[in-house]
Amino acid sequence: MAVTHFELTNEWHLAAPIDRVWELIAATEDWPRWWRAVARVEQLQAGAADGLGAVYRMHWKTALPYTLRFDVETVRVEKHRAIEGCAFGELDGTVSTSKRSV
Repeated sequence: MAVTHFELTNEWHLAAPIDRVWELIAATEDWPRWWRAVARVEQLQAGAADGLGAVYRMHWKTALPYTLRFDVETVRVEKHRAIEGCAFGELDGTVSTSKRSV
């Protein structure tokens, strides 16, 4: 099977307090409430208090008529700066979110 490498990037500019933004991003199971591409999130394994080590099953909708399902293990958490995970399943690779100064 051929392996294809690609990178998906989203950049958001939010006029909101960093504490509130972090609270929403760190609450992974709530993503379907505000992120329309996320159909469902199930926690498979609890992590530490900061989320490190947690494993989630993600169900994503796409603009095309198909969905993606994959698991993500949280491997790095820097409060107010970054969350990074390793994805495996129908999508394999690294997923991350990070704060950039503007």
